[in-house]
Amino acid sequence: MGHKTRSEILDEITAELMLADPEQPDTFDSVAQLFNDLAASGDSNDPGAVQARAALDALELADSAGARASVLGALERAVQALQGAAVDEPVDGKLVLPEWVDGDVFSEFLSAQAVALDDLETNLVALSRGEVELDELRRTVHTLKGEAGVVGLTDLQSVYHAIEDLLDRPSDPAALDAMFAGKDWVRGAFDAYAGFEHPEQSAEQILAKLRAAAAPQPPDAEPEARQDEHDEDAYVDDNGGELEAQTPSPEADAPTPGSLVRDADTIDLFSEFWQETVDGLAAVDETLMQAEQDGLDLDKVNGLFRVFHTIKGISSFLDELAQITVLAHTTETLLNRLREGEMHLAERSFDLLFDATSAMRRLLDEARRAIDDNDAVAPDEHVDDLLRRLRQLITLDASDDGALAQAPSGSTPEPTFEPTPEPTLEAAPQPTSEPDAAPPPLGPAQAEQAPAPRSAAAADGRARIKETIKVDVERIDHLVEMIGELVIAESMVSNLPEVQTARSLEARGKLSQLTKITRDLQDAGMRMRMVPMRGVFGRMARLVRDLSRKTGKQVRFTQDGEWTEMDRRMVERIADPLVHMIRNSMDHGIEPAPLRLAVGKAPIASIHLSAYQQGSSIIIEVSDDGRGLDRDAILAKARSKGLVAPNEQLTDAEVFDLIFAPGFSTAKQVTEVSGRGVGMDVVRRNVEKMRGVVLVSSKGGRGTTFKLTLPLTMAIIEGMLVACGDERYLIPTLSIIESIQPTREMLTTFANRGEAILIRDELLPLIRLDQLLSIPSAQPDPTRGLVVVIESSGRRRALLVDEALAQQQVVIKSLGHGIGATEFVSGAAILSDGNVGLILNVEELGYASSSNTPGTMHRRTRRAGAGAAPVPAGPQADAAGVNV
Repeated sequence: MGHKTRSEILDEITAELMLADPEQPDTFDSVAQLFNDLAASGDSNDPGAVQARAALDALELADSAGARASVLGALERAVQALQGAAVDEPVDGKLVLPEWVDGDVFSEFLSAQAVALDDLETNLVALSRGEVELDELRRTVHTLKGEAGVVGLTDLQSVYHAIEDLLDRPSDPAALDAMFAGKDWVRGAFDAYAGFEHPEQSAEQILAKLRAAAAPQPPDAEPEARQDEHDEDAYVDDNGGELEAQTPSPEADAPTPGSLVRDADTIDLFSEFWQETVDGLAAVDETLMQAEQDGLDLDKVNGLFRVFHTIKGISSFLDELAQITVLAHTTETLLNRLREGEMHLAERSFDLLFDATSAMRRLLDEARRAIDDNDAVAPDEHVDDLLRRLRQLITLDASDDGALAQAPSGSTPEPTFEPTPEPTLEAAPQPTSEPDAAPPPLGPAQAEQAPAPRSAAAADGRARIKETIKVDVERIDHLVEMIGELVIAESMVSNLPEVQTARSLEARGKLSQLTKITRDLQDAGMRMRMVPMRGVFGRMARLVRDLSRKTGKQVRFTQDGEWTEMDRRMVERIADPLVHMIRNSMDHGIEPAPLRLAVGKAPIASIHLSAYQQGSSIIIEVSDDGRGLDRDAILAKARSKGLVAPNEQLTDAEVFDLIFAPGFSTAKQVTEVSGRGVGMDVVRRNVEKMRGVVLVSSKGGRGTTFKLTLPLTMAIIEGMLVACGDERYLIPTLSIIESIQPTREMLTTFANRGEAILIRDELLPLIRLDQLLSIPSAQPDPTRGLVVVIESSGRRRALLVDEALAQQQVVIKSLGHGIGATEFVSGAAILSDGNVGLILNVEELGYASSSNTPGTMHRRTRRAGAGAAPVPAGPQADAAGVNV
């Protein structure tokens, strides 16, 4: 065999690492031999040779599958860093990023470094005073070094490594001066990198200064000393740097439950990794579902590859995430074969990739549980089978991958979608019916048409750096609470008699300015808690996809408004209702393809999820084009359960309202998807807890639409303050249609049906608030009071109060555990005079009758569940079975 160039050796190492299996130590033999070749390919002090020797040491120490998995990612990063050293050369003076570095990732890296450098400088100053924990500072520099390697900045990585070496001499003034100089160089380097330029001062110059400070002995003694220092306890980290050797011990593999203590840095690193991985896996699911419809092109494969590559790189920093590292590596290897055009993915093989994301979610959830409980991370027994199937697919020829895709999944767990804030989605078994059309595979011809590399530079040639900081959610919540208290205090001050009667124009101007600033601050605080609904929408798309496979029904899922923003806590809570509504539509509403064809429908059904803002409310709609609600079946079931009297006549709206009753279901059998009669009850209760309203409209044979109306936030409400007797109440402004003072001619009374009022040719029930809530000394004459027309769930009522006092924006307060749920009242607020005003529950008022006795409601409404929201019959809905 002829002499190999270093580039050829690195390419061979990359190929061997792709096939290395942590479970099979012999697969690393060829890797070790290639690193021997690499060590011999240059001078002993050459960076490549040093990296190769460190890699060999790491391989020798890795005596378990977990250790080999951790080392595997480190070796790949080392090779990429060495390859990047050749790529990272100036082209016309410009910085060129390695191929694997995404432009967006590079911009985010630069954004994060501004804060990291400030922290580094602060810690160095504290180090000079002896006021910092050396281990903490060492971990900070080590992390910065690793991040530099991830984005291919090998010069920067070397500088961080040299600073890390100097931390062994914290009391040496020369070492401290060199570290400050190194930090200053790094800051200048980032300014240059932002413009895709190389730093003015070369890395070799600052490295010479750092190394000189680290080695006051004669230069010829340095190489031997440094080699001795690293031979025993260092090996290559994920980014081509060096990392303390971690030889696993039996005791470390089985810690006592509840006794495993992790340092704060490990927990912080996992927290960041967890959130980034959850977002990355959501993006993978979205891309895969698009690919199933439109085909898997090279851009999509590259995007998928980057996600798994990033997951692998970061997880390899944490030994406890060895299964994630191996799974990400194996999936990445499969995607690399696709990317290189060596194979193309059969349609059913998509399930393997979905299985990989589902397994990663399970592993993440288990790691989070273990960290929360100070426990060891339990391995997932199903991952080995998944790895076997992935590796089998990787080793097949392009013409054989379809056969594997149809192989049984062995011990892969049954697909589930639990309605939790972070549900675990697992791929479902393949149905017997084939989808309408298979997406075009990625063939060699397509793989050759690689798009031009994405540039991270903006139009002005600089990377767009977002100025961001990470803040604990608890701090934001506390800030919003304090802003709410400020709003209350400002309102109380503004309404003091002394202030109201003040004649000073200057005082009035200052007060107006204070009011404006307070309101602006309140709006800014609320916006900090707003997040887009895209994550929840992505999970619903995956749910439809999995249920479609499980039930054998062909369904096209569409969505719009995923970037609509809501309060973060509400976005988390809305997932459960959406899951139940979609499962209900899939199981009961959507017909199998043969039945759809028999009635003249397209064989592929549709489910549409949308969200939009309307005033101060968020509207979410779930629509399907299924068979619609079966009015007769619902009514018969309600009568059999005693919810409706045998001879009682109900409108369509009232019948549809019954599906929200606890335990109500018309399903003839219970399936894995639905049929127990708890789903729609969960929808109603969860929406009510968010002070929202759920409506359902349906038309037989056309489908169903569920409409959720929710406030932007649960913290603040705009309301009309009204008086009734000596009491004051708040009516939410969004529920008010108009308010009028009636004349005698507008009023009428029906025998045994109560009072009504004619407003604009519409006869509305008149509800006297004083009678409903047993309020004494209220105005009994409607013509001397005020009628407020309110609307909820498609029902309008005329509410009689004494007078309207003001319109106010108030901070909602809970009634407290001592009071609990109170009829017709949804909460309380502190008014501008310091007194408490109760917030009326307009939803319950909408079901009140004008003939109500104090403290009572329509009996059927209470049986079926107050707060359910029927509407007149309209297009859409779900059939014989309506509840999950």
